[in-house]
Amino acid sequence: MNKFIGIGRTTKDIEIKKTQNGKEYTIFQLAV
Repeated sequence: MNKFIGIGRTTKDIEIKKTQNGKEYTIFQLAV
């Protein structure tokens, strides 16, 4: 599992998607 810690505001809604294997990943934009 990868970990990312960021401080700021999300500029769009956070999207949670799944790969064909069933693993989840997140797409977001962060304004710092």
